[in-house]
Amino acid sequence: MSIAAGASSADLYVVLVCLGFAAILFCHNRKAIFLALLLATVSVPLLKNAINEDRPCVGLLSCPGDSGMPSGHATFAFIFAAGSLGSPAFWFFFPAALIVGFSREYWGAHSMAQVASGAGLGVALFFISEELLIFFGASKRRTHWRIKRFVRKRALALRRGRPQAKQGQGKGRKAYSVRRR
Repeated sequence: MSIAAGASSADLYVVLVCLGFAAILFCHNRKAIFLALLLATVSVPLLKNAINEDRPCVGLLSCPGDSGMPSGHATFAFIFAAGSLGSPAFWFFFPAALIVGFSREYWGAHSMAQVASGAGLGVALFFISEELLIFFGASKRRTHWRIKRFVRKRALALRRGRPQAKQGQGKGRKAYSVRRR
């Protein structure tokens, strides 16, 4: 297939399968990702039939036959991105999800609103599946706690290298020292 013809749906599903294998290897929330993918497999076709919004490519030869809202590709890609929050793998999954979403809009398969709704649905389904796993006792941690810990560690690391004011110095004068381990 030539680049000018655009990426087919099958090509992007190959990318999503590769993202899935990477998520299995590098993400902490494997159960929540898997459950969110199952929920998306059921909910995306139901929402497409309920909303029934046309795609921007209607009337073209290579346009898919189903409706466009929400984008299933963006939903699946952003499930992986949300599942990698708090881990170094996020810096791989989030740009990959953005590329998948942009490609759907660029090739005319979806509008930006359809891609954005798919992205929001993917993130929401991940957090819903994570809460379901916690509720039923299959998981004990939430992703946002890992994010909070990740940010706190980075902030402390940055603070260690900065000078800090000594306590007990006179008014108006600040003496600085670097805290050492």
